[in-house]
Amino acid sequence: FKGKIQNLQKLYLRKTSWQNYKTDFKISVLKMLKGLKDNVEKVKKMMYGQNENINKMIGNLKKIKEKFQS
Repeated sequence: FKGKIQNLQKLYLRKTSWQNYKTDFKISVLKMLKGLKDNVEKVKKMMYGQNENINKMIGNLKKIKEKFQS
C-alpha cells in the first residue's frame, strides 16, 4: 500500500512538472509574440512617418516644377 502511494506521488509530481513546463513554454512563446507585435507596430509607425515625409517632399517638388513651367 505504501509503495502505491509513493508511485502515485511520483506520477503526480511528473504530471505537475509537465504541466508547469507546458505553461512556462506557452508563457514564453506568448511573451515573444507580444514583443514581435510591439516591434511590428514601431516599424509601421516609422514607415508611415517616412511615407508622410516623402509625400510632402513630392508635393513640394511638384509645386516647384509648376512654378518653373509657368
